[in-house]
Amino acid sequence: MSGFKKFAVAGAGNLRRYIIEELLKLKQSGAAGSVSVLSRLSSALSGTEVVISTLGGVSTLQNEQTVLAEAAKHAGVRLFVPSEFGTLTKDLKEGLFPYFDWDLPNGKVTIQGEGNAPGDRTTLNELADAYQAKSGKKLDLSHMSKVELRAALRKDSEDLASLALFLSLQLDEGFCIARKPEELDNHLFPSWNPTKAVDALLGQ
Repeated sequence: MSGFKKFAVAGAGNLRRYIIEELLKLKQSGAAGSVSVLSRLSSALSGTEVVISTLGGVSTLQNEQTVLAEAAKHAGVRLFVPSEFGTLTKDLKEGLFPYFDWDLPNGKVTIQGEGNAPGDRTTLNELADAYQAKSGKKLDLSHMSKVELRAALRKDSEDLASLALFLSLQLDEGFCIARKPEELDNHLFPSWNPTKAVDALLGQ
């Protein structure tokens, strides 16, 4: 942890227990100075160098974790570790969240949100249009509005399906844009030629 000595852990559940156990081992060896467990936001963050969040649940991550991050910032915390985890994306596969609702074998697509925010540089609407143009197949295209997305999240905000809706809403609101083209370093890796999204769809 680059010389950090004072840690605080927020959240409940199994993950917190393992993190605290490892931090206590560091403390015992002298590598860490203090380890505290946060039960509520207070002056407990004062003097803390690292805050590790193990908060869970979509609504919690949208609300409480933001409050925790702001409190850490105001307390002068040097490193905030959010409770955010990804899945392996090395190979093309459906994975844990087939949440884009693109049922290509049956020619049916649901775009959640307006579909106009680029993920890297291609919007979902552009991707659907490109697929239809290249494949010659007509898609039964429908949209799930932002209002419907937010209503579904409010109705049930703690299961994996709601996490998929939350990620779709984040994408549609432009939080997944990978910088401006002039800010990218892709030209430094001329041999790296990833498969275009539409070509990946055509290969299914």
